[in-house]
Amino acid sequence: MRTLLLSIAAALACLLMAGCRGDDHGRVVFSAFRSIEPAGWRFTDTLRIPLHEMTDTAAVRGDVAVTVRHSVEYPYSNLWLEVILPADTVAASIELADVFGSWHGHGMGLTYELTDTILRDVTLSPADTLLLHHLMRVDTVSGLEQLGIFFIAR
Repeated sequence: MRTLLLSIAAALACLLMAGCRGDDHGRVVFSAFRSIEPAGWRFTDTLRIPLHEMTDTAAVRGDVAVTVRHSVEYPYSNLWLEVILPADTVAASIELADVFGSWHGHGMGLTYELTDTILRDVTLSPADTLLLHHLMRVDTVSGLEQLGIFFIAR
């Protein structure tokens, strides 16, 4: 039994070490989640995400990914977002379900989560703040639980 446990621990350690990279590509330099009010996310409710907790102290070039956590009650197959950066404003659509209504991403029970890269090759610094709001055709979007932002250095 002890040999089996040691073998499993060694295999897990190898897997974890295989995921580590010696270069600067693919490092998450910032991540944050914001909860959405149970009453829904109104169009005028802009999520402010200051990047002052970035692990790098200078400007970094990389990609921005968004994680959407939603309930099975989310009434749409996608989510249109507007991301306002210091030098640019970008609209992005994240497809949450296929044409048959099957949710993409991972889920268990009543909550699903999907991560999608929405911006590539942008430069951000700890002094920057990202602004995020929905661009859906309704004022208030229901069924969303949290939105996460990840900035991944290239």
